[in-house]
Amino acid sequence: MNRSLFPRRAILTFPLALAALAPLLHSQGAHPYFPPPGKWERKPPADLGLDAAKLREAIEYAQANGSAWDFEKDQVRTFGAVLGPLPKQRAVTNGIILRHGYIAAEFGDTKANDPVYSVAKSFLSIVASLAAERGLIKDINDPVAKYIHDGGYDSPHNARITWKNHLQQTSEWEGTLWERTPIL
Repeated sequence: MNRSLFPRRAILTFPLALAALAPLLHSQGAHPYFPPPGKWERKPPADLGLDAAKLREAIEYAQANGSAWDFEKDQVRTFGAVLGPLPKQRAVTNGIILRHGYIAAEFGDTKANDPVYSVAKSFLSIVASLAAERGLIKDINDPVAKYIHDGGYDSPHNARITWKNHLQQTSEWEGTLWERTPIL
């Protein structure tokens, strides 16, 4: 990884992630806005408390610093054998910026079918945080087997895996998913 780019990317990623999480972090009183599927309303960034110029600058940065890896070669080298169909190439950088349930900005082809990789980590951390906040996970150091009884945590190895192991991607979970043995 080119370490000189990391801080700049981190600076961009945090505000974009914060904007996406804003509906979860901000209470709008008794009647929060929850759009029906596929019908998200749009509002100008200023109406949502965002600086339109800074938002535009963040989007321009994201578009100028998209992935440059060799998709076909690096997919298998980095992530192992493919478990399902993938597009022939990655889409250009795209995104939707949400604030309080409204679309503040959208760029690129947001309907493109593209592998999400690290987005899955962000999604998992949000879901796990909500589960912990709501008491569904009592302690991240608890074994997952204490909560999940589907057979996937019955082996002596998997029985020791904690929520923290999964969240830090250090679980070394062993087993079969979707009739395939994954490399985890």
